[in-house]
Amino acid sequence: MTEYLVADIAVEKTLYHFDRLYSYIVPEELSDSAAPGCRALISFGAGRLRQGMIMSLRKESDVQGLKSISSLLDREPVMNDEMLYLAVQMKERCFCTLFDACNTMLPTGLSMKLTYSYFAKAEPVETDPDSIEEQTVTYLKARKTPVRQDRLIKALGLTDESLLENMYGRGLIDRKETVKKRLADTTIKMVTLINDEALTKPTPSQSAVMDVLRSVGDVSKKELCYFTGVSGAVVDNLVKKGICMYYDEEPPVLQKAEDEPAFCGNIELTPEQQHAFLGLLQQ
Repeated sequence: MTEYLVADIAVEKTLYHFDRLYSYIVPEELSDSAAPGCRALISFGAGRLRQGMIMSLRKESDVQGLKSISSLLDREPVMNDEMLYLAVQMKERCFCTLFDACNTMLPTGLSMKLTYSYFAKAEPVETDPDSIEEQTVTYLKARKTPVRQDRLIKALGLTDESLLENMYGRGLIDRKETVKKRLADTTIKMVTLINDEALTKPTPSQSAVMDVLRSVGDVSKKELCYFTGVSGAVVDNLVKKGICMYYDEEPPVLQKAEDEPAFCGNIELTPEQQHAFLGLLQQ
């Protein structure tokens, strides 16, 4: 008889009276990474994704009616066995849910919440020219990846998400659920070229910016100013004229190699390197 790996999970945003461990199948591709103390994305209730904390794992042969974990949010556990045990004690004594008890023990920078990311539809859509809906569609088409809701609201100067909800409901744009860190969610301001033909007589500085964007594609504002020698005001002016557009991008995550080769042997310096090294030692 086939046995499946099943995770007992504490789910976020559950009512206290219905708070308990919910069982989910761990897909085979996640079985090596899943562990107690790892957070997971799961489909809960009416199909909405929610966060959950894996409290324990077990083998089960009868998994009829159980859903599978959608994905893991952590590469390794963020809580140890002692913390998981403490969470159970906190639930019994502090009138809180299991997930809330777990969440209070995590550093603020590790805290996450689910939100939406929007992207342009593959097929053309009809919007009023020069309207905020047209600007939204144009902005999303210029992006190569979905734009998180809070960043899209900021980029378009909106007051809330009602316009995006309305456009999604009418089939003008698409969206997906995504995870956002609650704190220290740093971004890089990127520049993309959207309409270089609108400027008939560009200045040398403007031409330098557009030439770089034509040749290498999207680039960060900092790098663009560094390699062209122009000030940030030149790029800001091109954005105001509708030639370029800003968007935020998350910095690449540096992953530690699992098997780092051990250092062996002596380092041989060139004469120039040796001279510089000895000079540093004397300082």
